[in-house]
Amino acid sequence: MNRTALLVIDAQNDMLAEGNAVYNARSVLDHMKQLLADARKSGTSIYYIQHNEPPESGPLVRGTQPWQIHSELTPENDDALIHKTMPNAFDGTDLHEHLQQLGIQQLVLAGMQSEYCVEATCRGAVELGYTVTLVKDAHSTWDSGGNTASAIIDRCNKELGSIAAVKTTEEISFGNL
Repeated sequence: MNRTALLVIDAQNDMLAEGNAVYNARSVLDHMKQLLADARKSGTSIYYIQHNEPPESGPLVRGTQPWQIHSELTPENDDALIHKTMPNAFDGTDLHEHLQQLGIQQLVLAGMQSEYCVEATCRGAVELGYTVTLVKDAHSTWDSGGNTASAIIDRCNKELGSIAAVKTTEEISFGNL
């Protein structure tokens, strides 16, 4: 039984919109597509995490075009969709219950925004007892607070490396995790 799941966090149109996309968006999209294909081939469970905001808070309003999962990463019939309102995908959702029902013990994380939802979900997963692998070339963000996106991503990879495995897409083998 496969006890690993892939979490694709906030891979929504707004994060990948041409002209305002996260850093290195094309490469990150390609890596997420490869992870999805490999996960499907191995029978690994896939969970899409989708952020929801109230209209006055931002563009990720349920049902709108910016809120939708990017068309290159469209969920398939067996994929699960978890809606969240907090950075940590476990806060206020039934994600943990879904994973427990399937006996999932290990999570592979990819998605947006490195220093918010990816980091919070990684920390939340570890606190719940999951073994976590962060795919270091399959998450991204924007420049923020005087820091470049590249520096933020590097910081997240380094800091989260103290609690999770940090690997490239090429190093991920869902059949051997």
